[in-house]
Amino acid sequence: MKWIALIFGILFIIAAWIIVQVGKGVLFTHSGFEAWDSTFLAAYRDCCFMTDLRTAAPFGLLGIAMLGFAAWKFVRN
Repeated sequence: MKWIALIFGILFIIAAWIIVQVGKGVLFTHSGFEAWDSTFLAAYRDCCFMTDLRTAAPFGLLGIAMLGFAAWKFVRN
């Protein structure tokens, strides 16, 4: 059980990170920015960051909870 929680916890955290990165990539591809600079990041923060965060946060929190459970199981045994 602890190994399953450890593996899925890591996978959920990676999935949350990928969701945010894909959101940045889609905006960069379709918005016509020339470089991945502070202007682009400001536009991303104004436009899409909260939407991506609302999508990714449950995955990240579940991953953190599963890693916490796995750590507790490893320490307890």
